[in-house]
Amino acid sequence: MSALIRLFPGAWRERYEEEFLVLLETRPPTVGDRFDIVRGALDARLHPQVRRGAEDPITDERAADLRAGRKLGVAAVAGAIVWVAAFGVVLMGPVRQDAEGAYRDGSAALPLFLVAMVAIVFGLVGHVIVFPRGARVARASAYAAMPLLLLFGIGPWMWPFGFAAMIFIAIVALGGLRAGTWPLWATTAVALGLLGVVGIAVVGLSLTGLDRMTGGVLFLLAGLCLVPVWLGVGGSLIAGPAPIRLPPA
Repeated sequence: MSALIRLFPGAWRERYEEEFLVLLETRPPTVGDRFDIVRGALDARLHPQVRRGAEDPITDERAADLRAGRKLGVAAVAGAIVWVAAFGVVLMGPVRQDAEGAYRDGSAALPLFLVAMVAIVFGLVGHVIVFPRGARVARASAYAAMPLLLLFGIGPWMWPFGFAAMIFIAIVALGGLRAGTWPLWATTAVALGLLGVVGIAVVGLSLTGLDRMTGGVLFLLAGLCLVPVWLGVGGSLIAGPAPIRLPPA
């Protein structure tokens, strides 16, 4: 990596090289990252006013925060697997009948729903840790989403809590993208997942005479649409913040 860092002008290296090396040790660069580094070095020579995207210096404490964030990101990604498994348990549940009609009993999946929600809360905690000081709205949105997610995990039928939590997560994703701690793909994954849920909700509301079994199928589809949310929250922590960001032209 020293050869790539030498592509930057001397003034840039004097100011940022040590911090940059610490960040690279925390998050080994991919092939795409190496391309971005070369592009950033070229821009740094053409536009000497280059600055880092994050406001906080990459100190030893900051590097420790990034490592903690990556571990919490792994937990969030694992939560996506638990979330899918919960719906698998629901599908295998017995069909029961009451005064309102037939339905599939998914009570056995409730512990898995709660574990999946705890996992994504871990991911939000990781983002609270790694967000730069200026990302106040994104950090506040992460805090707001946490209790809503836990309530939704305790009772998945309380979907308004889950819907509100996902709105806050969308704000977290947008704030992270702006702060440079979320890659574009992760923000896009969250957005697409939420759009899928909204689309299924619109379809459900448009159907007349919807029985409970059909409603359960729609709930299953909406739940699967949320898988990219877990992957975005966790994957953005595992990928880590962008090493550099150039100022707007």
